[in-house]
Amino acid sequence: MMHTLIVKAPGVKSVRRYERILKKRNQTFDTLELDTVIPWIGNNPSPVFLESLAAEVFKKRGVSVDAIQIFIKPDDWHDKSIRGRHYHKARSGYRVSITKMDRLYWRTAQHEDDHKYDNIVEIYTGIRLESVVNVADWDDGVVHGEDPKFTRYETDTAYDIIYPYLKKALERRKLKAELRSLYMIIIERLREKILELKQRDHVILIDQPKSNAVQMYDAMLASVGMDASPADLAPDELGCAETVSEIARKVIPKFPRITGTWTLWDYLRKSNDWTLVDTPEPGDILISPTGTSSKGSRRPFVGHTGYVGQRSKVYSNDSFTGNFEQNFTLESWSARYEVKGGYPIYYFRAK
Repeated sequence: MMHTLIVKAPGVKSVRRYERILKKRNQTFDTLELDTVIPWIGNNPSPVFLESLAAEVFKKRGVSVDAIQIFIKPDDWHDKSIRGRHYHKARSGYRVSITKMDRLYWRTAQHEDDHKYDNIVEIYTGIRLESVVNVADWDDGVVHGEDPKFTRYETDTAYDIIYPYLKKALERRKLKAELRSLYMIIIERLREKILELKQRDHVILIDQPKSNAVQMYDAMLASVGMDASPADLAPDELGCAETVSEIARKVIPKFPRITGTWTLWDYLRKSNDWTLVDTPEPGDILISPTGTSSKGSRRPFVGHTGYVGQRSKVYSNDSFTGNFEQNFTLESWSARYEVKGGYPIYYFRAK
């Protein structure tokens, strides 16, 4: 089940009441104590600090950790208007929260934890918790208690309902990471084997010029498992168009950096470097642009874009990790965006 790394900033001692909440919710945890004061920029801890902390945890712990909860003593807390904050942008695949160590710290920390669950479940199972607990919005209705069925800071009932979905999502998260590691091992061994065969048989290869479409597929494949849009012009959870643009720029340098799916679609259909095709092939961009849903303002979610791979696989920005991953097939894309979302699907190929 969910494992939280409790990070104690200098001066923070016991967080037992929060630990009891995690145990009650069948979650596990361990603790990291910092020896330096957390740097702040305005009302937030330094983004560089948060990124480096998460990266160091991932380097040592990987997906054995699911979330990071940071506790900070009141004297070192800069934002006087709030007692806690949950960062929607994932850092190294972790959801990070900060909590002020005041009298009700444990309740604040639980509140920030509650904000994590809907994104985790939707990303790894495709299920929206709103439909599970019958509210319009998880954060407003459940976490903030705006729906009359729920009360702010008293979310145990809702948690019991969504627990099976959260458990399934976290199991899939770990399985996905294991498969990614296995994939990388296989790829590396295949490269070594090919090199061995070339050297043994004295094969002389003459490089043939590749079409832009083939180069686009190579660039796409080389970006798998990486943050393909490190500039973060758009947040990771909304970074699909930026990711597609950055990969395209590796083959077509003049390709602009675009952060919206509608703008990307409009550029592709007008560009002389791309052609609209009916049957997708590896390396093609597929896009279901926001603003084109037949359901109009009642669309259940925004549009999306990515690349077509081999065997009907689709690769796109992963909202949770911020990395470029294989997270759809052509069939599952159609089921979500065309059938459920009312979006058209367009395929564009580099000329």
